[in-house]
Amino acid sequence: MVLAEGRRLELLAAELAATNAVVIELESLNASKNEFISNISHELRTPLTSIIGYVDVLSAKMQFDSNPQLIEIFQILDRSATILLSLVQSLLTLSQLESPNKRDSFKPIDLLEITEDAIFILQTEIEKKDISVKLKYNPDDSFIVAGDSGLISQAFINLIANAVKFSFTAKEIEIGLTRLIRDDARNMISVSIRDQGIGIPQSEISHLSERFYRASNAVSEHLPGTGLGLAIVAKVIELHGAHLRIESNLGKGTIFTIDFPEYLSPVETLIINRKLGLLAEAIEAIQIDDQSLLKAKLHEFGGALGFYDFADIGGELLSLSRSLEDVEKVADPETLRLRDQLVLRMKAVLPIKETGESNV
Repeated sequence: MVLAEGRRLELLAAELAATNAVVIELESLNASKNEFISNISHELRTPLTSIIGYVDVLSAKMQFDSNPQLIEIFQILDRSATILLSLVQSLLTLSQLESPNKRDSFKPIDLLEITEDAIFILQTEIEKKDISVKLKYNPDDSFIVAGDSGLISQAFINLIANAVKFSFTAKEIEIGLTRLIRDDARNMISVSIRDQGIGIPQSEISHLSERFYRASNAVSEHLPGTGLGLAIVAKVIELHGAHLRIESNLGKGTIFTIDFPEYLSPVETLIINRKLGLLAEAIEAIQIDDQSLLKAKLHEFGGALGFYDFADIGGELLSLSRSLEDVEKVADPETLRLRDQLVLRMKAVLPIKETGESNV
């Protein structure tokens, strides 16, 4: 029996070692892939930039009156080179997003400044379509999050550029920033971008973050794009622990909303991690049927959670504890129902990532 058990452990150890070797090999291949994409993107970007520059120079010197067809030829050259450059830049960004320890470089950044800069950068495209952009926010609020300013800036530029591209001419784009105060959890900074454009078919919304995917109506209307912009946005949002929501109506427009966790100082981070850890511990501890033990756990965690600013939840735990008799028996169905309601409320307070759901 002992020998058989020892043999089983040896086989498990060998299987674990083989699996670990495969994981290491896959990580190495992924790193090589990212390095290759990065290198080839850098090599392609320089000549493409030169092509676009010389096309502009030539088009400025050409006499199009003698051959009007040249105008169309130069427009095709410029558009094709620009699309290729955008594709190369997008592939480079995606490879960089997959590099490890990206969060280590996060710093406090102001989403209002990022938004205003993105609007400024896209001003030419906005004016070409005679679109007005309305930026709404409470000037008394701050909109600070922890992140990489370059990546978030690119994500915002992608989203606003899409809003411009898919909007009908002479319409309005509304961009709103809101600070969401949550008494029992971490505050959020919400950024919404609403356009008045062609919209997205409902059945296709879930595919928008896939690489090279383009909505069918965008393809049918021959609107340019690589299908990588929203894939980059999704990666940036995932990296920053944010959550993306998309609402759309065909022929009326689309709303992209991103909820970012508000920036916390190291001390605030320590406190909130302790709060959420205690809440998760309480959820597990009170899911027992023995009434005497349940009463004790409700009392213990009710007081502790009240101390950590979960005043409402802590008070309800204490209230339920006081209503129970201190006897050793299975709690009655009504007590268990009230307990289960409290558990659901407590779970709702935990961040999305703690519940096992996707961030995007």
